Amino acid sequence: MTKNGIKITQKRFIKKKIQEHRMRYFAVSLIAIMIFGVFSPAFGLAPLEKVIVTEPGLVNRSGTPIGTNVNVNQQVLVSSKITNAQEINQDFIFIVQIKDESGAVIKIGWITGSLTKYQNFTPAFSWIPTSQGTFSVEIYVWDGLDQKKHNYEALSEPIKFLVISS
Repeated sequence: MTKNGIKITQKRFIKKKIQEHRMRYFAVSLIAIMIFGVFSPAFGLAPLEKVIVTEPGLVNRSGTPIGTNVNVNQQVLVSSKITNAQEINQDFIFIVQIKDESGAVIKIGWITGSLTKYQNFTPAFSWIPTSQGTFSVEIYVWDGLDQKKHNYEALSEPIKFLVISS
């Protein structure tokens, strides 16, 4: 499959997921109105379906995917496309955690923002592996980092992949 073919397939996948979410949203909203007589725009999606995470991996500064085998002291960006699957705006925090072979966290960072309805965004987090080894990269998308809020909510399933530095 060509690079362009992959992008088209990914776009179709995202459109299909958004369509599924809209149908589920409509059905659950209709049931909520019938049972409770209320309507909430965020009611229709399960917490882990509010943001769709696709295309996780490493990219260079130009945004070109570089695979998961990198050199020691090579700057890479941990990136993923996130899409708001809701009909409302959604605050988020994109968290990247990198662990070494022993499971020790060697790097953690985050990017915060807000997605408008159905908007997608591709955050990227810089990392320079300083030693050889296999590293576990974990990506989390949560509903923000508000100090007043005590019950944070994951907006998608965590994404994990391995990177080999040599």
